Amino acid sequence: MKRYAKLWILPFLLVLLSAGTWKLARSAWNSLVHFRAPRFTIEPGKNAAPISRVVVLVVIDGLRVDAFERMDYVSSLKQEGAFFILRVGQPSLTMPCSATIGTGAWQDVTGVTTNWFKGPLNLDSIFSLARNNGLSSAIVGEDVWQELFGHQASRVETRKREDGYITFDEQTLEKALELVEDEAKLDSPPSSSPHSRLVLLVHFVDTDYAGHDFGGASTEYQKYANRIGRLIERLHLALPEDATIVITADHGQIDSGGHGGWESVVIRVPFLLLGKRIKPGNYGKAEQADVAPTVAALAGLPLPPYSQGRVLIEALARREMTEETSAHIEGLMAEQKQAFTRAYLGAIGLNPDEISARVKPQPGENLSAYWQRILAAGRQVKIKGERIRNIPLAFAVFFLPLLAFWFFKRKHGLKYGRPFLFSLLYLVFFYGLFFASGKNISLSSINDEDLLQRFFNEVILYAAIAA
Repeated sequence: MKRYAKLWILPFLLVLLSAGTWKLARSAWNSLVHFRAPRFTIEPGKNAAPISRVVVLVVIDGLRVDAFERMDYVSSLKQEGAFFILRVGQPSLTMPCSATIGTGAWQDVTGVTTNWFKGPLNLDSIFSLARNNGLSSAIVGEDVWQELFGHQASRVETRKREDGYITFDEQTLEKALELVEDEAKLDSPPSSSPHSRLVLLVHFVDTDYAGHDFGGASTEYQKYANRIGRLIERLHLALPEDATIVITADHGQIDSGGHGGWESVVIRVPFLLLGKRIKPGNYGKAEQADVAPTVAALAGLPLPPYSQGRVLIEALARREMTEETSAHIEGLMAEQKQAFTRAYLGAIGLNPDEISARVKPQPGENLSAYWQRILAAGRQVKIKGERIRNIPLAFAVFFLPLLAFWFFKRKHGLKYGRPFLFSLLYLVFFYGLFFASGKNISLSSINDEDLLQRFFNEVILYAAIAA
């Protein structure tokens, strides 16, 4: 009896290890859902020189680059405007990406890491900067923007999408056209003032819903993308000649439907600028954090103080924009990057002067890029320190099972071969079931937030079957 009692020790230890692993996994999940960004305050800097009197930012929810290339009307404008492909941050969900579009700050600064975020977002955005500088700012679309920035815009016309395909986006367009017409009436006859009078965000959503319902590679998805393209045509033709329209997306969609992860079709989105002051061209790669500072520069606003992006000044360099204006924007970027870097590094417990002393300026490097490198160096110092603190936990997770095997080998003559073979077979069976079900190690595998619990239940079931 005593001999059999000893056999229960190993299963008991494994149960304890499983409980600890579950607690660790839950803690990791909660660190994402309830992420707390470092808090610090930065005052906005000086205004940029206005470039466009009306700036319209169109955000197409869930639009992939390949769908953009085939879109009605919009794809034909690519040769007339400045085109970039933006990298999206993680997680690539609507609320986190929308927060980045509005502020220029990545998710680790906004603190918006899921679609369950409860606003408002208390960081300066293009909407608060417009309001504080006497410009009219408006938001039209789904209520995610109300949750984030409703307290900052002059006018907000958002709602839940409850009326199905086409109707919602049609109503969004009609409301946007009303706002453009209202502003035109206020400025009739046209003013000679160089100051921008309107910053308008228009949010179309059918592509995202079609991606979830039919998949990002489906004909239905492209059909609704084309439909939005025709809505944008009506909006574009209604704008005054001195307007700039900016078209982008918050994230893409995987072929089977879903987003949130790291897949190329999810984290690469189109970015097109059209207007008299825009230099046409295919400019390659940029960042989603570049949207807010670029829109701010177009509208003649201070650069968003929490922005981690840059003004895409290469796309604004037309004959109408003088070298003095260009140099002014470069100077504003350098000031903003310095203020942000010093405040951010201080908020995460680092000395900005010590970090900057380690980073040497490179020949021909502008100040904005220099402060970006200082920020990157400081983040690496912080990450390295956190990894060092996690070494004891990693050591325990890896070596405690080996120590248990060693103990039972000496005490009871346990053989190493069989346990390791069964462990290997368990992993093969578990991951075989996992990948055969169409899942991936990515948030994009969860096609809808409502399916999250089902996803975890299925993973637990695969683990039980493999065991």
